[in-house]
Amino acid sequence: MSKVRNQNIFPIVFLVALSLIAEIFIFNFRYFQEIFSYAAHKTIGTAEFSNINNCRIGQTGITIQDGSEFYIDNPETSVKSIKLITDGSGSFNVSVSYTDENFSQSEQDAGIWSYYPHIESSKYIRLNTFGNCKSLKFTFSSTIGRPVIKSVELNSPYFHFSISRFVIFLSILFLIYAARHTQLWNYSVGSKKYLAGTSLCIIYFAAAIICAKLHVNYGQLPFNRNISMSSDIYQLLTQAFSNGQASLMVSPPEKLLNLTNPYDPSLRDFDYLFDSSFYNGKYYCYFGITPVITLMLPIKLLTGVYISSSFACFLYILLMLFAGLFLYYNIVMKWFPDTGFMPFLAGAIALVFGSGFFWLIARPMFYELAETCAITYLFLGFAFAVLCSRENAYKSLTLFASGLSFALMVASRPTFVFYIAASIPLILPQIIKKAGKLDLKRMVCFLTPLAVFAIILMVYNYVRFGSPFDFGQKYQLTVSDIRLNKPTNLAILPTGIYHYFFAPLDIDMTFPFFHVVQRTPDVSSGYYFNFPCAGLFNYPIMLILFASVYIIKRMGKERRCLKHFTALLIIIALIITYLDITLAGVLERYMLDITPVFMIASLILWFETLTYFERKGAKRPTQRLFFVICVATAVISTLATCLGENDVQAALNPVHFQRLSSLIEFWR
Repeated sequence: MSKVRNQNIFPIVFLVALSLIAEIFIFNFRYFQEIFSYAAHKTIGTAEFSNINNCRIGQTGITIQDGSEFYIDNPETSVKSIKLITDGSGSFNVSVSYTDENFSQSEQDAGIWSYYPHIESSKYIRLNTFGNCKSLKFTFSSTIGRPVIKSVELNSPYFHFSISRFVIFLSILFLIYAARHTQLWNYSVGSKKYLAGTSLCIIYFAAAIICAKLHVNYGQLPFNRNISMSSDIYQLLTQAFSNGQASLMVSPPEKLLNLTNPYDPSLRDFDYLFDSSFYNGKYYCYFGITPVITLMLPIKLLTGVYISSSFACFLYILLMLFAGLFLYYNIVMKWFPDTGFMPFLAGAIALVFGSGFFWLIARPMFYELAETCAITYLFLGFAFAVLCSRENAYKSLTLFASGLSFALMVASRPTFVFYIAASIPLILPQIIKKAGKLDLKRMVCFLTPLAVFAIILMVYNYVRFGSPFDFGQKYQLTVSDIRLNKPTNLAILPTGIYHYFFAPLDIDMTFPFFHVVQRTPDVSSGYYFNFPCAGLFNYPIMLILFASVYIIKRMGKERRCLKHFTALLIIIALIITYLDITLAGVLERYMLDITPVFMIASLILWFETLTYFERKGAKRPTQRLFFVICVATAVISTLATCLGENDVQAALNPVHFQRLSSLIEFWR
């Protein structure tokens, strides 16, 4: 017994020890480098600074502001690190350049560094001069408060044992160990349902923690009783609905009312409600109503307070993550129950962390709320449809839940109406009996919520814009005159396809390493594409879509429903891509119209491929390849999307971003 216990304990002790060694000697190697570099430790006071410009010299030091700069001449030592000793609570950016024995005639740029007084690691600037340093130049910008520089320490070793980094690294080692040295590869997910459920819960909570860390509220309170100064479209729509009207309770300015073409942005050189719809002298919200009727309005009616779109997006993304895993679990249990546990785990990781979802929470505005809401009910609609095809005693109720989910999906983002067609191969076998007769009860359960919401939306549209099929997009007050965008604008398709599918990420050694960047094409309609965007095929798991026709054809008769479902997902996603390109343009947030769907289709294609290679006797290598591809996709997507549009995380959460950067960029 003791021998077995020791065999179980030894790997744990070894992995913990390995993590400790990595944290001490690898993640803190700069500390030991400075100790053994024989570079002199010096403290240089402000009296030794030279060429001081745009600074106020005081008794305790020099007060800096934007544009301040000073030099340190002839430190007479090589420089491995610089620590700024400050007074006060101000933060700032500092640009450092230097000359040394190798570059004595020209200054070398050591980069721009952000300083926060309560983040110890941000006080250290890392560089490596060649031989003795001849001069150091400091230039300051983005100063907040009145920071005072008291002195500068050269070659002051900094050691930091990070508990978070230790735990993360230890978790990765445990995952690698479990993948290589346990029987998890041999377990089928259908025989270990409790293990599958537990693993999905762990993945869900890990993603929820990341969402909580990334969430920003734009200076708004999550709840507010007074929105008189709000420009939050969904708060204003909640206010309008609670007062029994469709138009927003904000009066347009007289200048807007007098414009001959209010939709021409060049004419709107005054304040107005941006990204609203303007029609017959009133403001309207063209975004879908689902977030309001399901969350924001009930909270207003029950408590009297308004919830911000930012916080509503955070709540909905938690539901969206659950819905995605719920759909994934049911697909695997229905068609791939013999899949190994480790591939199942890898697929869940890819779905949650590799679909670009963090783009929605990194900048949670009303755009992202509408998108998050639509994806949530898209997942739920499909999940209930798949659940109904499994052994289920409550098929009528499940079909009703599926129909209701699809109805709420369309009410959030009308373009998603096409995705309902993909559910037909799943729904029809539940409605048509073996004798070819319709089960009217089940059909009514599925269609009733769709019909009710269709009527509600048509009446709502007619009240606002005089047409049951007009959702108000063409009346947007936005960056261009949307009325000029037509599905027949085929000239922009080549550029749009490039951006949606093939635009590369920028990769460097600066966190988050994979960067979604702006690339404006040289075409007449270039304004469509002047926002950061990265193509779909930056994410390895989705490359299998190129082989989708071949794989779908090989699906057997027992998976005919899945075959048609997968094919329709891909076809409809391509149709929506076309509509987005021609009617709206190319934005990273628009890609969320298709990336979750392509992810579901990719996972189905991969599981079908794994099944094929298992029959061919190549089970283990293909499973491990799939595991690596899923993890790579999750890492790339998470890093590429965690900053959000226009790098809002770095701008609005600078302290958190700095902590995260210093945690990961241990070599800086």
